[in-house]
Amino acid sequence: MKLVSLFAAGTLAAVAADPSALVVDRGLPQANWNNAAGVAERSNVRWTLYEQGFVADEFRLGEPGEKWVVDKIRVWAVPGAKGVDPAALGDFYSKVQLFVGPAEGDLKAVASADLAPGSNAGSANVRILNGVMEGAPLYDDFGAHYRIWQLDFENLKVAVDGGQTYRFGSFGTGREGQAWFTHGANAAKSASRQDGADGKLYLYDTTGKFASEYVAGGKTWNKTADLNVQVFAHLEADVAVVDGQLAIRGPLASQIDPATVRINGQAPRGFALRDGNQEILFAGAGQGCLTANRFDGTPVQGCLR
Repeated sequence: MKLVSLFAAGTLAAVAADPSALVVDRGLPQANWNNAAGVAERSNVRWTLYEQGFVADEFRLGEPGEKWVVDKIRVWAVPGAKGVDPAALGDFYSKVQLFVGPAEGDLKAVASADLAPGSNAGSANVRILNGVMEGAPLYDDFGAHYRIWQLDFENLKVAVDGGQTYRFGSFGTGREGQAWFTHGANAAKSASRQDGADGKLYLYDTTGKFASEYVAGGKTWNKTADLNVQVFAHLEADVAVVDGQLAIRGPLASQIDPATVRINGQAPRGFALRDGNQEILFAGAGQGCLTANRFDGTPVQGCLR
């Protein structure tokens, strides 16, 4: 077996792979905000089930046969109501949660934060940011203007299958019955990337039990909508020990950019692609974790199990 030298291959200037990438981008609209755009053109809307539950939507990662790990999901909420705009989410809600699961069946809470009044800090894995500070405008609710809050649910480590559909939804438990409003938009009016937008929403109770499908339009709003979401994830590699060295096996092997490979934070001494391009072997370590990028820039991670 011959290992190709990384130096000889001209990859000395390689940098380590990023741990995660934005792979589903259905972020906030970039145009047609609020009633100023006109009723027919307005892109943004918020949804609630009040105390009964939450509104959910779907996302899909990659292609069939791939294994993915969701690291972070970002959603937006608009809690203001009845002319009151809370200074912190903790003023209205004692707890916020993120639910995720397959499209068929119920959803599970995968992250949560208990909030104190006057605070946005309740968990190291839930970051709550003032959306206006992040560039979002105020939300126009029939003349009342409220802040949009950005919620980053981090360090999720949720394994999903490529090409399969999953659902997500967030929910806040009101201190005094306050409703939880999740931000959404009409894709055609948003003037921004809206991955996976199909105009369909889904309703779940407060425990994540499925209730029904929902399509906006008609009496509730004058156009379809999807929830705004950004999903950050990485590909999971099948890592094994071959001839005493770490290797990636399967179709992903031929897609790995050797220049980006790091094993336990260090670049390998070389690599060999073999077994019909179904295995890429790295010299320098026989245990630990490996990070890399595909040639298209998608981050890859894998550890010996």
